[in-house]
Amino acid sequence: MKTKRAHAIALSLLLAMTPASQGFAQQIGAGLRGGVSVSDFESDLGDFGTRVGIAFGLFAPIAFGNWFEILPELQFVGKGSDNEITAQPAVVGQTSLESTNVDVSIGYLNLLVPAALTVPLHSSVQPRFYVGPTLALELSCRVAYSGGDVVRQSGCAEEAPDGGTGFVNTTTIDFGVVFGGGVDISAGPGAVTADVRYTHGLTNINAEDVPTLKNRALEFLVGFTITLSEYVHVGDALDESMSRPVARAPAMIASCVLTRSPVVRGRLRP
Repeated sequence: MKTKRAHAIALSLLLAMTPASQGFAQQIGAGLRGGVSVSDFESDLGDFGTRVGIAFGLFAPIAFGNWFEILPELQFVGKGSDNEITAQPAVVGQTSLESTNVDVSIGYLNLLVPAALTVPLHSSVQPRFYVGPTLALELSCRVAYSGGDVVRQSGCAEEAPDGGTGFVNTTTIDFGVVFGGGVDISAGPGAVTADVRYTHGLTNINAEDVPTLKNRALEFLVGFTITLSEYVHVGDALDESMSRPVARAPAMIASCVLTRSPVVRGRLRP
């Protein structure tokens, strides 16, 4: 009996010294968001013009307590650049173009797995900041050449209007990194989300290596998320319905050990 009491006291002291955040509720949610992507290329050729594309996808936030989240997301995003070329006139059909606009459009299926730090404000607004890896699979790559009333489209590696070799032979996979921030605003059964984030490709998407081309994009997104399920750890379960002070949890654990009463989702079974 003395041994049981000693174990109960030791366990009570351990829980009393443990921060309440370590007994946490794990929440899994699902959401949809979309917006615009403003992109260009980082290149040793110099600056490229920006291009505005669309971005939309599904995400499944996994929250561990009040401070930490994993935010896996699968999205479609349009990237590329829009450039005005005047140095070398292009020829489209029988028309010579002194100024040619070259619009490069690349569509990606993008997997993002950022880790987020959330700031619990005990209000309807919750800010978060995140960083993590990305893996993009190229779905399409098109180039539109235009000047005056003449427009021609082709694949990125196809012959250019002037008889050249085309824009570039692109790689299929693009590894990168994403970082940004956002807010969740409680609304009905879920929350409205608003995010601003920057993605930077780490892969040279030019399959021929020279010149180097790396994707970079700034995204502005809004969406909506709901909580699908919640798994409560014992530490939080002891704070019954969040109405009992967390400081009383050690006493409840001690009582459980001494009486051999199991804990069932925050309540002591009689």
